[in-house]
Amino acid sequence: MTSAMVQGSGSMWLCSLEQESEPTAIFVRVFIENDVVVGDRVTIKCCVQLWDGLRLGNDVFIGPNAKFTNDIFPRSKKRPD
Repeated sequence: MTSAMVQGSGSMWLCSLEQESEPTAIFVRVFIENDVVVGDRVTIKCCVQLWDGLRLGNDVFIGPNAKFTNDIFPRSKKRPD
């Protein structure tokens, strides 16, 4: 299990997920589920949801209100040509 060291207040938090990792900036109203991997030097802006199974590499920027889906098996059977 990975623990996080979190510092900050107000609208931004700096989080180091492992002792050797570099800080990640997480802004307010961010929802992170249990099975999410976040790399080093990642910025996650306001109102973002990170769902189970999501993997973010190093040096990633996620803008405000960015949306990810967690629908592994969508109902639509139509495939693009």
